[in-house]
Amino acid sequence: MDYEVKLELQRQNKSLVKLLKKVEIIEKKIEPETQLLDGTEVCKQLLISERTLAQWRKDKVIDFVKIGNVVRYTQNSIEEMIKYHEVKFSYS
Repeated sequence: MDYEVKLELQRQNKSLVKLLKKVEIIEKKIEPETQLLDGTEVCKQLLISERTLAQWRKDKVIDFVKIGNVVRYTQNSIEEMIKYHEVKFSYS
């Protein structure tokens, strides 16, 4: 590999590492309820299939954020959905 190309790649790699560290710092500052989760994470958390999650979106059971073609969910929206559908028993 050409020496100049190798130096440029090393420089770009260092820049990417610095940028990644900045992103990680910003992610830590974001409150958990506003962090965006993807469908796989939500399915694991709720123990449901991706098809069920898609149907819930269609039926407006769970709130979501759509940016372009990317769908994400907030932890807060998941907790609100659970609370809304919670069945409470009264033992009187």
